[in-house]
Amino acid sequence: MSPLHRALVLAAVSALVLAGCAPGTGQPPAEIRTAADSVRDLDGVVAVEVTRSSPIEPPSGNFGQREQAAPSTVSVRVRLDETLGADGAGAVTAEAQSLLAADADLLESRDQVSLSVEYYTETEGSGATQGGYGEGPSLHVTTGAGPTTKVVRDAATDAFHLREAGAVSVTISLGDGPGTWEDDPSAATAQVRALSVDALPGLAGTAVELDRSADLSASGADFRSAGRVPDVGAVALLVAAAERPDVSSATYLTQERRLTVRADTTSPA
Repeated sequence: MSPLHRALVLAAVSALVLAGCAPGTGQPPAEIRTAADSVRDLDGVVAVEVTRSSPIEPPSGNFGQREQAAPSTVSVRVRLDETLGADGAGAVTAEAQSLLAADADLLESRDQVSLSVEYYTETEGSGATQGGYGEGPSLHVTTGAGPTTKVVRDAATDAFHLREAGAVSVTISLGDGPGTWEDDPSAATAQVRALSVDALPGLAGTAVELDRSADLSASGADFRSAGRVPDVGAVALLVAAAERPDVSSATYLTQERRLTVRADTTSPA
């Protein structure tokens, strides 16, 4: 290697170190890339994106010993066919999660890599918004590697059922803790958005049938479930208050059993 070539290589490496990264840190592990390729081939999967993020600061030395690998997160976004039925969505999501999480323990111990997965749908041509939300239905189920495939499947199935019941947006965040969701499936609360207040009682009824805790909202109305299956009667009370002509917003807090109403005028709500 010529002196000039060596100098250029050293300069490039120095720039990477100063930027807080090292060559190759943006490449997801081969196991995840292979699993992602398999997920792309599943019926009902539209697209798969894989990215890896690393901390800006490199890990510090360990008293002269070999430096530890920098912890990082591999994020996988799996776009599902929006026309899938609830059972079909649950099945393909469970299969995808099984493939993606198969080597999670190995990657965490060997490479200090954690896994984050998002299953979602999008509606083509839904750029217009109503009340700040997309005109077409959207669905997001996020999870780490901890929850079992059954838990992930149930979350995706429930999310599709809620969307089919009239929700314009459904998000369920499972987190990464093992076991919790098996013991209490309703602990993973669904964030459910409707375009109109009068759709909330029906969505609450669907959540009860699914045994899924759900926070429900529409323009001018918010129902906070405190991690419990919704009380349909309380949701009906919220809707009745929110639909009064002098009310600008209404909120029901399940934990406190409290209805809070804001009025447009100084007259009692």
